[in-house]
Amino acid sequence: IAFDSLYDIDFFGNFYSNPQVFVTDYLDFQRTDSDSPTLPNFGFVKQYYSPSWSPDGTKLAVVTTKDPDPPAPAPIPEPDEIFGQIVTLNAADGSDGVNISANGFNNFDPDWSPGSGELVAFSSLRIPEGTQIYLMRSDGQPFDDGDPATDPNDDPEEIQLTTATVATEINFGPAWSPDGHRIAFTSTRDGNYEIYVMESDGSNPQRLTNNIAVDYAPTWSPDGTQIAFSSDRDQYFQIYAMADDGSEPRNLSNSNTNDYEPDWSPVPVPEPGAAAALATALAALLGLR
Repeated sequence: IAFDSLYDIDFFGNFYSNPQVFVTDYLDFQRTDSDSPTLPNFGFVKQYYSPSWSPDGTKLAVVTTKDPDPPAPAPIPEPDEIFGQIVTLNAADGSDGVNISANGFNNFDPDWSPGSGELVAFSSLRIPEGTQIYLMRSDGQPFDDGDPATDPNDDPEEIQLTTATVATEINFGPAWSPDGHRIAFTSTRDGNYEIYVMESDGSNPQRLTNNIAVDYAPTWSPDGTQIAFSSDRDQYFQIYAMADDGSEPRNLSNSNTNDYEPDWSPVPVPEPGAAAALATALAALLGLR
């Protein structure tokens, strides 16, 4: 399991809050720094968050920033290095970091395409475009436009999938469907935070939710027939699921607290006994046994 943590130590051994990404076994709740590798700082104090697994499980795409005011003796970063960049790393130990965005904009919400994992969809805040959704190659290389007469240096490094139709519109949080044909996302194009789905080339956007509440953070079921999301339509933020055409929305969490950002379990299901072991570990962690 990859996750964010605010636990860190500065150059002088003092504890402070600085987001980092950890990887741990899903039954290893008693994590220590020695058995849960963090990502390297590359000589700077950095923040890491929003990990996204590659389809084969060998790499992570994460958002990283350089702290604009790190503890000495870290050098002060250049202004364009403070913005969020998307980096791929080896999931096992955080090595071989490659900045695949490298564009000086504030990038976030990376989501690896299914199958071969050749693409990464992400959100990016830019002027004057605002927050929009883009595609880039997972190796950070430009797209080949297919025209042999074109200078390779002019090949696009990314493809913009959404465009604001009104000044206040933002589009963010892309989530690939399991077959790679569609991308679910959150948009304010109709004046409210709603869930939409579009083709993977950005065409044919369709609105799936329609209410005055905030609906966001879509995630697909493994078979591509359902989309889970967060919504505050019932006072608290709750986890909902609906059909992939927006029909049959239902409250899954039904709690009296706020529940955010769901994620479906993948297939295949765990081996026999794994679910029981997980339940036992969770119960022990919560002091129920």
